[in-house]
Amino acid sequence: MAKELTASKAVTWLSKRAPENKIVDPLDEFVENAVARGRRISAAQRRYVRGLLEKTIEAYQPGLAVQTSTLRAALEVGDLRLLTELFEDLSINVATDLLGTAGVAVLLARCRAADLIADPLAPLYRQERLNELLAQFIKFLDEHRKYLVLTGLPPKYFSRSPWLYAHLGRLYDTRQTSSPYCLDELDGRRRHVADFGPYTFLSADASRPRSPGQASPCRWEEASFLLGLASSDGRRLEDLRAAVFDAKQAALKTMIDAEREGPLGKRVCEQLVRRLHLRNVMFLISMDEWYLGKRTRPSLTLLPSREWSPGGLLNLMTVAGHVEAERETGAFSEAAQSVLHRAAASSSTKLSKSSWQIYFGWRRRFGKEVDEAIDRFIGQRREAKAISDWLDGRVGVWTSSPIGTHSEGAESTSISPGKPAKLPNEPEHMFIAVLLQHHGFAGDVGLEPIGCRQMAKTASMSSSTASELFKRHFGSHAAYIRCCQDHEQLAQKLRKLEDPNPQPERQLRGKEIAAPSEDDRSFAGVRQKF
Repeated sequence: MAKELTASKAVTWLSKRAPENKIVDPLDEFVENAVARGRRISAAQRRYVRGLLEKTIEAYQPGLAVQTSTLRAALEVGDLRLLTELFEDLSINVATDLLGTAGVAVLLARCRAADLIADPLAPLYRQERLNELLAQFIKFLDEHRKYLVLTGLPPKYFSRSPWLYAHLGRLYDTRQTSSPYCLDELDGRRRHVADFGPYTFLSADASRPRSPGQASPCRWEEASFLLGLASSDGRRLEDLRAAVFDAKQAALKTMIDAEREGPLGKRVCEQLVRRLHLRNVMFLISMDEWYLGKRTRPSLTLLPSREWSPGGLLNLMTVAGHVEAERETGAFSEAAQSVLHRAAASSSTKLSKSSWQIYFGWRRRFGKEVDEAIDRFIGQRREAKAISDWLDGRVGVWTSSPIGTHSEGAESTSISPGKPAKLPNEPEHMFIAVLLQHHGFAGDVGLEPIGCRQMAKTASMSSSTASELFKRHFGSHAAYIRCCQDHEQLAQKLRKLEDPNPQPERQLRGKEIAAPSEDDRSFAGVRQKF
């Protein structure tokens, strides 16, 4: 029977085969440089630590322990870099005990959770406090409605909750400013805000390359659009602001209405479609992806971008998903009342430079109590994953249909027709979204009809429901097939389904500025940090 090949045996064998090119074992090197580090450590301890490292690395990624070059790289710059931090921040006995009982995968999960909890924008609130903040934020938005609807920017800072403010403070701002942050947020002295105004809007000469020196202060109406944002998209966003503001306020009120039953995320999505219409929802989601990056989903945006969050539908769905998850599991609410709250506020957190250092600093100061609390937090977050998965699926369906945006980087994504998002049935909206996706509406309209069974499978509904919807909108599925033979008739029908109450197209004012490259978005006058 062949003996098991361990890392030490492999290195010894290779060294004997090629003595002139002696291979240095990465684990021996790690024990010497990271574990011993000039400390007095016995030969028995070295052997024990090395064997423990080999065992835990093999459990984390089978086969990695015998791949010399790959293992060395993983220990230096990969996830296994945490092992260096482990032995640097903790004593040898504590580090080996923690590594032996937890393993690499668990330690990585704890480090990521600690990094999330310690973030200044983390929603580390008790459930009662979260409801209070939502009510206060609704009042804050109402107070500044006029300025928000005009500019898309909040004139004041909501200091009670940086998390809510960063997610929902803006309202699809479209014009260039000297800073993405209002003066009240940067300075905090209200008299300065009164003297200078909350923002400095900038106008750039479209006939010359854009640079900081060529942008001049101006009124909001004269300001240039954000770099890369097509003027047609910018003006459409400005036209929709009042409706989006009202939809946002209605959704926030739904979040603090604890008496109503049913999934909160689903109710918020239904409200958005009902108030804004499917066509506008698809457009706004695509613009969210322009601001935040393609394929951005609610599950990825719990911590908002202070600089780029548009305060749009994706941000709103993220907040709704978090509120629902807190009511279901209470992960952050419990963390706010545990040792994790004290740990997040400790000096070790502020001095730490990485998620590994944050967790190991907590472990050194608070002991095993931190492990128990952080493991409960991780488990509760996993229980709530179905909520964020549902919201991600809904966004995937909304972005699966082309919606005719022109801004650079705002092209819609698509989902595989064979692998539809697993969503609760909402027949009307799903039927329309899948139909628009199938025919490629907003581009060249495809005339190939979709079958009733394919519609049912893609839209996650029964065949009888799909048949009923074809009957409601076309008379029957056979009538729909006949409609597909007439390009103009099909286009008109799809246009009516996309927006049942179309508004007249708004005349564009001024000249359209060509969208520059993605790199130009980092220039001053777009959203430049001070």
